Amino acid sequence: MRLHYLIHQNWKLKAAYSKNIQAVRELTVENRFGREVEFLALSQPDAGYPVLKSDKYMIGAGFTSDKLILAGELYYKKTNGLISVRAPRPDPSFMDATSPSEFYRLYTGDGWTAGFDLIAIYKLKKSETSISYTLSKISQQFDQLFNGEEFSPTEDRRHQVKITSQYRIGPFIASGLINYKTEASYIRLVRLEGQGGIDMATHETVTADLPAYFSLDLALDYSFRIAKQTALIGASIINVTDHKNINDIQHVGRIPRGAENQLFLTNETELLGRTFNVHFRYLID
Repeated sequence: MRLHYLIHQNWKLKAAYSKNIQAVRELTVENRFGREVEFLALSQPDAGYPVLKSDKYMIGAGFTSDKLILAGELYYKKTNGLISVRAPRPDPSFMDATSPSEFYRLYTGDGWTAGFDLIAIYKLKKSETSISYTLSKISQQFDQLFNGEEFSPTEDRRHQVKITSQYRIGPFIASGLINYKTEASYIRLVRLEGQGGIDMATHETVTADLPAYFSLDLALDYSFRIAKQTALIGASIINVTDHKNINDIQHVGRIPRGAENQLFLTNETELLGRTFNVHFRYLID
């Protein structure tokens, strides 16, 4: 359900509500070698595989003129029937002949997401610039994880800023993109060791932070006509500053080190470093 109310020729208020039901779920399992296996599963509430249900609420306001567009939205999403498949202890199959599938458990829980989105777009004859900002929080709660306390998953990055700009010089189009996201927490299995398992540990004591994400992308295109249709040829550089951007840290497992000590092996999954691209586009009207 969507509602729009025009206050003035340039100003409007808006609100929306939606109820969503999802019976087919996508589950992800990370094995002890750090590989993620994704598969689809049909919900079976009687067997402990719940249907995913969510209620979404949004209120906002917007301003539109020939050169300027402003829009802001407050949103809240309540989710029931979350599923997480994971092993309660770090690398439980280490030096154990039991089938690895015996160590995984399916946890169900609830969660919510709340935030504020703000976007501003300024247009001139030869240029266009946009700035967007998101302030958000994601929270999840599973009765059998972290003593039932709420926690934020890795996807939760509190502040996100994106700036894009485009400028035309004759047949050339120059553009740039700045993207920034604050830190995100993840579970460190090294800290989890000795805590009695992920179900009994306190979330704050076993987490660390992924670094903040930053990237600068630049591109230059040349526009021309082929058979009365527009074509573009250009080059771009992704992550110009070559910042080290970490998307995830995977725990591969343990190896013996001495009589009693054991060593965890981890693997950082890095996003693109400085990357050069050449591209061609042909637009059919």
